[in-house]
Amino acid sequence: MREPFHPMRPGITIPRLDRYAGTLPEGWHWQVKIDDERGLIVHGADGPDLFNRHWHPLAAHKAKVFKDAATVLFTLYPGTALFDVGYLGFRGHWTLGSLVLFDLPKLPRPWGDRWEVVRAKTEPWNPLNGKLLPLVCHLAELPEAGDPRRLFAATADRQGVEGIVGRNPAALYQCGDSREMVKIRWK
Repeated sequence: MREPFHPMRPGITIPRLDRYAGTLPEGWHWQVKIDDERGLIVHGADGPDLFNRHWHPLAAHKAKVFKDAATVLFTLYPGTALFDVGYLGFRGHWTLGSLVLFDLPKLPRPWGDRWEVVRAKTEPWNPLNGKLLPLVCHLAELPEAGDPRRLFAATADRQGVEGIVGRNPAALYQCGDSREMVKIRWK
């Protein structure tokens, strides 16, 4: 499964909207582009295997931080062997060890469900029995907007966000760059 799969990515880049007066796709859905480190998580023989977006193993010090959240994904979505994610926290502004879950390949989901922040951590030792308290997981959808210029103005240069992404809601998931997705970055 690893070799042919490449995450769906925006195939079109548009300049900052405060400097761009051109046309934008109509009828598309828009959401913030989180400042993250894109990656993949695969169901391995001994638990989750974490990779960067180029299919190189995630550095050991990073993999250790995200292992709990990666493990939770397989509990939340049993039978799914691969996840397209963003690792949060190494660039600041987000809780270290959190994940953004993007599209689940081969599992149709509407655009509104596309972005979920998955935060998982192991609680401290329970002093009564010496065992770890259960894993905590939080899912939250990021809001979407129909007007990219308004979303841009509301979120421009906000910490933890690097732009906005638009997607044709009628488009199916496809591997690699897609002209059905647009990104607009602040920088």
